[in-house]
Amino acid sequence: MKTILGQETLREQPPRYLSPLTCINVLFGGFSIQFGSIFFWFGMIFLLVFGGQSSAIHWFSFDGEWKETEGLLLEINETSTEVNDQIIYEYVFSYNANGQSLLGTSSAVFGGEKEGQIVAVEYKSGNHLRSRIVGMRTEIFPGWVLFLVLIFPAIGFGFLFFGFKENIKALKLLKNGMFTRGKMKSYKATNTSINEETVYAYEFEFYANNKLYIATCKTHLTAQVEDEEAEKILYDKKNPELNIVYDAMGAAPKIDRFGRIKQSNLLALSSLLSTVIGLLINGVIFYFLFMV
Repeated sequence: MKTILGQETLREQPPRYLSPLTCINVLFGGFSIQFGSIFFWFGMIFLLVFGGQSSAIHWFSFDGEWKETEGLLLEINETSTEVNDQIIYEYVFSYNANGQSLLGTSSAVFGGEKEGQIVAVEYKSGNHLRSRIVGMRTEIFPGWVLFLVLIFPAIGFGFLFFGFKENIKALKLLKNGMFTRGKMKSYKATNTSINEETVYAYEFEFYANNKLYIATCKTHLTAQVEDEEAEKILYDKKNPELNIVYDAMGAAPKIDRFGRIKQSNLLALSSLLSTVIGLLINGVIFYFLFMV
């Protein structure tokens, strides 16, 4: 193997070829993407189940004003849903809107109502099917539930956003970046840990265009960036401040004995597993909640 100071060297000059599987592996690899994907899709299940059955789904609807009429309470059914430790009941009622006899349902805590009694009903002027008994909800859950169930997908989205941002940069530099080495300037522990391992922030010095630059990275896999006398750096020739520490990439490709990037095999598709499973599960839930 061609080496510098006994270390691997990327001899292949840009623009470098990256196979579709290699691109998938780099783009979807690494802790941020995998953790973010699991968190996001898991959170989306709760968002669909709870947020999708809450009054929040009507916040941005444009179906007119509420109009009031009288209705007949037909059924009161106990559900398996609780809000603030109180059982939610389904109220089935009939009402008339513009000469049409319609059925509607409302959700609320039981308040002593009786089947067969006359109730005040209101419906939307632009959507007569959307109705409720006055003082009750059209959906099972109140709108504020949305803010609770948004927490998990929001955290997951944050990891995905910053993960993809770094991985897209890595892809660009793998294809067109210049190769050099940088010596560690400093490292320090952060307040973050992954799998009970502390995340460290590193700084590496490297020269480009006769000028000294700094490459930074954060990782809990410290052995990967401390195993060589000088670490591999990729940087943009026109703007060396745009750079990446090679071994700190989420899914850094191996370098073969000829100094070329090793292309990924079909195992790279495993990095899509959490995304595919998440899409399928959420798709099934969406179908049964809103399409059936």
